[in-house]
Amino acid sequence: MSPSARSKAGRPIAIYRHRKTRTSELLLVDLPIALVATGSFFIALYLSFLHYPRYGRVPSILWSRPWYAISFVCLVILAGLLLRHLRLGRQYIAVYRSGLYLNLNHRQAMHWEDISGVSIDLKENRLLGRTIARRFQAVLFTQQGKKIPIGPGIQNLPDLITHIKAHIYPRLQSALEKSYLGGSWIRFGPISIHRQGFRLNSIEYPWNRVGQIGVQSGYLVVELKPPKKVRLPASQIPNLELLLEMIKTGVNA
Repeated sequence: MSPSARSKAGRPIAIYRHRKTRTSELLLVDLPIALVATGSFFIALYLSFLHYPRYGRVPSILWSRPWYAISFVCLVILAGLLLRHLRLGRQYIAVYRSGLYLNLNHRQAMHWEDISGVSIDLKENRLLGRTIARRFQAVLFTQQGKKIPIGPGIQNLPDLITHIKAHIYPRLQSALEKSYLGGSWIRFGPISIHRQGFRLNSIEYPWNRVGQIGVQSGYLVVELKPPKKVRLPASQIPNLELLLEMIKTGVNA
């Protein structure tokens, strides 16, 4: 979907915007830097006025210069952070009937047919064995072989991925099943499957060696016979649900 086609696509079905900067981020990062910049500037002024009458201009400048430098560096960092907040605040992804419009680091419009896969990853921050925060991030895979990361800042990311899967999975499933039944190798990122088995790191495993299959803590885990576990990061595997379904088909064949 080109930008011109986007203008003809009508109103979006849904818009997923970048979350607003949290107050905690401002208090823990931006505010301390601003305080250091302000404090350093006033210390530099104080040293200048304190030493100028007694030692003259040059010594007072030399004593105050490091503090001016610290203040300047902090102001540059603070300006960079503020620009980053503004840039992220303008990011969003719009869902249309015909595709997506991504206003992220780069603006890009895509038809659903341009997307060959999607993966999502869940990271948990734990403290004393308890989950205190969850962060989702995703990757879009294009027909040209490019990967488009979608960071955890996009709000309601799981809902967005559900929208994407609903539009691309029926088309992909039909094509993949046709290739699978035709005897072709089908690639899902680092793993490829065939009617006779699957391949990982150039090693092929027949289906009769496969035991349990599932997703555990963000990893696809395949238990082999004799006992051996193969673990792959789920975030690296596009269309994981379709892969699991086809693996179960191969195992039960």
